[in-house]
Amino acid sequence: MLSIVTGSFHPELESALVSQVRSLKQDDPLAPAAIIVPSQQFARRVKWLLAVEQGLALLDVHVLTFHQLAVTLIEEGRVDRSAIADGMLREELLRCLVARGVPGSEAFRDWAKMRGLWGGLWATIQDLKEARVDPSSVLSAVGEKMLGAEDPERLAALIRLYASVLAADRELRLADPDDLATLAVERIPHSAFLTRMRRVCYYGFYDLTQGQLDLFKAVASACPTSVFFPLRREIPAYRFAQRFFEAYIQGMAAGKPALPAKPVPSAALGSLADEIVPGVRGTCRIISTVGPEDEVSAAAKEILRLIEDQGYDPLEIGVVARTLDPYLPIIRRVFDENKVPFACPVGEPLIHQPLAKTIIRFFRLRVESFPRASVLNALTSPTFRIAAFCESGRTPRPDQWEWITRGLGITRGDPADGSLGEWRRLERAIQPSFERSDNTDEKADPGQAMVTEQMGLLWTLVQKLHADLSALPARASWGEYAEQFVRLLPLYFDLPAWFDAQPAAHDAHVQAAIRGCLDSVQKLEVLGEEVSLKDWTDLMVRALERARLPSETRNQTGVQVLDAMDARGVPFRALFVLGLNEKVFPRSIREDALLRDADREVLAGDLGFKIALKLDGFEEERLLFALLLRSAQERLYLSYQRADRAGRTLVPSGYLIELQREMGHAGAERERKIKRRPSERWAEWPYEPLLLTAREMGLRLILRGGAVRAAWRALYAEPDLLEQGVSALKELESAKAGLTPFDGLVGPVVSHWAALERRGAAPTSLERYAQCPFRYFAAQVLRLQPMDAPESVVELDARSRGELCHALLRAFYERLKRDGGSVAGVTTDDAVRLLAEVALPVFAEYEENNWVGYPLLWLLAQEEVLWLVEQLIREDLRELRESGYVPTLFEVEARGRFGSNLPAPLQAIPVRGILDRVDVKRANGQTVVRVVDYKYTQSGGPRDRDLATAAVRGVRLQPPLYLLAAKEVMGEPAVPESAAFYFLAPNRKGGPVDRSLLDASCWTGETGALIGRTLTFILEGIRAGRFFILPGAYCDHCDYSEVCRRHHTQSWWRARGDESRKELETLHLLKAPKNESKTDKAETGPGKKERKKRGG
Repeated sequence: MLSIVTGSFHPELESALVSQVRSLKQDDPLAPAAIIVPSQQFARRVKWLLAVEQGLALLDVHVLTFHQLAVTLIEEGRVDRSAIADGMLREELLRCLVARGVPGSEAFRDWAKMRGLWGGLWATIQDLKEARVDPSSVLSAVGEKMLGAEDPERLAALIRLYASVLAADRELRLADPDDLATLAVERIPHSAFLTRMRRVCYYGFYDLTQGQLDLFKAVASACPTSVFFPLRREIPAYRFAQRFFEAYIQGMAAGKPALPAKPVPSAALGSLADEIVPGVRGTCRIISTVGPEDEVSAAAKEILRLIEDQGYDPLEIGVVARTLDPYLPIIRRVFDENKVPFACPVGEPLIHQPLAKTIIRFFRLRVESFPRASVLNALTSPTFRIAAFCESGRTPRPDQWEWITRGLGITRGDPADGSLGEWRRLERAIQPSFERSDNTDEKADPGQAMVTEQMGLLWTLVQKLHADLSALPARASWGEYAEQFVRLLPLYFDLPAWFDAQPAAHDAHVQAAIRGCLDSVQKLEVLGEEVSLKDWTDLMVRALERARLPSETRNQTGVQVLDAMDARGVPFRALFVLGLNEKVFPRSIREDALLRDADREVLAGDLGFKIALKLDGFEEERLLFALLLRSAQERLYLSYQRADRAGRTLVPSGYLIELQREMGHAGAERERKIKRRPSERWAEWPYEPLLLTAREMGLRLILRGGAVRAAWRALYAEPDLLEQGVSALKELESAKAGLTPFDGLVGPVVSHWAALERRGAAPTSLERYAQCPFRYFAAQVLRLQPMDAPESVVELDARSRGELCHALLRAFYERLKRDGGSVAGVTTDDAVRLLAEVALPVFAEYEENNWVGYPLLWLLAQEEVLWLVEQLIREDLRELRESGYVPTLFEVEARGRFGSNLPAPLQAIPVRGILDRVDVKRANGQTVVRVVDYKYTQSGGPRDRDLATAAVRGVRLQPPLYLLAAKEVMGEPAVPESAAFYFLAPNRKGGPVDRSLLDASCWTGETGALIGRTLTFILEGIRAGRFFILPGAYCDHCDYSEVCRRHHTQSWWRARGDESRKELETLHLLKAPKNESKTDKAETGPGKKERKKRGG
């Protein structure tokens, strides 16, 4: 009752199937028949072949997949079948069984936290289950040492766990799709459906599971059955199919299988190239690209040429990859841009959708202690129902929230107690008294720049999120958690299709898929266990990562986009095979670590179970490739990536190398390399001018020097932006001498200069200009602020350590002053104790308001800062006793004016700054003051200890300008005597403390004239708008190095010859006259012996 036809799909098997259906329908058009195929795509192909290409009536012809046949037989008998378990349920069942200590779990309990364990374990047990392996037989064989040579105890545990899974299936009434075949076999003798079939045709399969094989045998025994089996005998590429055929199919036939009418000559056997139809072999092209975008783009252009010039129907063209996942988003975008119609049965992974990513972050908020990035991602999502949480009249500005949270150093809540933790900084920032320390002379309250209303709104939203998610129980059942999130998600996100069973739009499909994942997790209630919120969240995330959207192009008419499995049996006039790289096609195949191929061979050969060897997958990969080669009827294009998007070299597939070798010199000539540069790529095949998109055509025209406005108007309708950009590029790439506005000569910035005249000049900003005018422009004119994500901070940087040193010193001297202690009377021991007392609240306040990195590194940073400050205080107290100065003011704002050293128009500009400390003493009936500034450096020590020379060069302008500002700082006339810089350098060889002084006499004589010249150059440059680049060693540490053009050859060349730059470089070489200004460079601090005590 069984007949067999073997051959290739095209034309042997298709012709034989058509002939049999035509013969069946010739005598009786209503003759019932069933055609059983491996997949839905096969079913579509068979229907198209019979109905469209051959014009046959399909009245009472049922084209079913194996699964559909089993379901039809079961439902016909109204059998109460078990619930179908998906992979996620299976993996959780395994985890649950191991946790409960069922037999066999002991070998896997220690691996429970291993990533991917449950998926890999279920894959192995699924192989045993589909092979209908009897656990008792295998355990006996293990006891007799027939298998398990590597690790018999682990293999025995695996089989016992497999037996526990079978018992759990019976108890919970669970089944897999393959189990339906076993239930269907029992229905065959009573099936009215099969009884009325004149013939059942099995078409296109080359391998079956044991359950499918049992069903096939039962059907073949009950009904007239034909098998159409893809096999070209003695061809190595078909070895995978031939092994199955000879073992399970060939012996069932009454006679010998029908063979192709014209057998292939033996001389032509064994070559992949021979699988290419002779007429195609001469036109086969190999395409080499960089990145997947170029692969898809080249295919799109050639498809357009085939359709437009060669008259191909899009349905006759196929685009195939081993797996479509890495290509689908690119194919959809590129084909849409090029107006290439296409149909694809595979939907995109749900995880690619922005809403799915946002929902995942929402699920993880409480588990991860409300991390800043995830909270903002949820709150700024386009689907977030922000209007529902805003009071009337409050307009949300999510664009400011990122800046606000970074500025406040918020990273997350408190994982220890689940509270809002660092988020409470928002609450404190809203208060009018909010202050934030900063260690620059341009200190200003960041609360003035932040929008208080936005901080209040963000605080309200975070509180609401925290309250709702914190209300979830710490442990609950799978279903309880799912119900809670089914309730919460619509409260926070706009999900109009949440309860719609039949969504239509793309967004509705996404929402329905997310709801489906929740429903799927809810089914785990059958396990009857309580889990933590983290375990539930992890599983829900895995469910979302595995889910796919339904294909929106499945039923469209166009180019067929398929993966290699779906492309089996489908002929194409023109076929494009993408991704022919090693480990992609063929895919990477490994042995099963839990059930080795040696053991599988014993299970199959000695114990008689149909279980596949994992390494046989290599032969199936080769068969898939051979079937693809055979399916191309007229044209074949094979593409691979010679490099990825980042330029890393990739290896072509071994199949491709083999084909090139077999085709000889002609194969090498057929390879076309798609150039990487657009100007070169668009000038060669397949990028013919008439096939370019409007955007490509416009950019091609622009790159060739065409009319910019006309080209850009054709693209985006508004040409001004591009015209300005092209004009700027021409200036930037020009080799002519002299700086341009695009090099920083922007001209007077009136608003900035007016603000400078009104607010005053700060020394640090003027130092920036002296170092690099562009740096000043970025920081002061454009007001660009580097805002690193707080989460990226591993340990405190030098600036933060400096802030801590400042805070400790201020707290120490203020406490000393408040307690009434005198510098002369306090002992060193008393000072150390006092420092330890004030350090605790200083460190605590800093930690409360800033992200401090890893706890251990934070503790080490505190130790270093405390030790440094202690060394400075020891030396400072000694010096204060000798000099008679008393620390009086701390971090006080002071203002002054430039003197006669500057031209008259510039003398009116105020000088402003924050003085770290002002020391005071009475001498000769006058109030004498000394300005003290603390500097922290992680280098080996200060490079500019000669403060007079540093001032003349513009490198250190704080000392001379602070001397000007100190005249009125006491509220009464005072005589500034000097400015002192205290350097705290933990890595300095001579000790961690160094001190340099600049005498107030620096403003007189030649030194004063040189300082005035430097300041005049700086201020005139700012007023004139000269902001050119001046590269130097400091560039590596500059916050703006990424946005300047220091490595751009033309910019560097123009700046190199500019007179203003030369003058600035000359200033950097000046030296102060040694006989004029007193600069004390005496070193202070402990020597090497003291450093060795702390391990330095």
